[in-house]
Amino acid sequence: MRKQLDTKLVTAASLAVLMGVTRLGHFGHGFHPPDASWAVFVLAGAWLGGTRVFLALCAVAGASDLAAFSLGTSTACMSAAYVFLVPTYATLFWAGRWASREPRLPLLRVAAATVLGALGAFTISNASFFALAPRFEHMSASTFTVHVAPYLLPYLTTTLVYATAGQTLRLIPRGLPWARARWSSDVS
Repeated sequence: MRKQLDTKLVTAASLAVLMGVTRLGHFGHGFHPPDASWAVFVLAGAWLGGTRVFLALCAVAGASDLAAFSLGTSTACMSAAYVFLVPTYATLFWAGRWASREPRLPLLRVAAATVLGALGAFTISNASFFALAPRFEHMSASTFTVHVAPYLLPYLTTTLVYATAGQTLRLIPRGLPWARARWSSDVS
């Protein structure tokens, strides 16, 4: 039991660090890798679950944003819609929980959950931004959709690459004969 708790703590800490480090650069530029936040919520849902984990990761996301703003990142995306990142992240976390319900085909399930979760998250975050950010009050919904649609593929691709890479790395030791006994009690 203690070993399983230690593994969960290391996993949670690793995911939090990945999010914190990559969130400062968002789509990646210079030496910053793309933002892994959405994939972190999917993987945390799949591997860890639990309200405390979800809330802790929301806190890490918020703290990372504050750090990014203090380092000079534009606050143009800040509006009353920021609170809708909680349901955005919940959608991703829930998608990960769904992926973990069935132990068969874990990579395929995480990939499918990632795509569905990212589509839902993209819709929630952008619809709330459109509805609540004052700079869009004179823009039609169709015009806004045309402007944000090009961002869907990068969000989807980045999230899918991180999530499937993470799930693949998690599955590799389970395929090695010397590691099978260690992982046999841990399903996901």
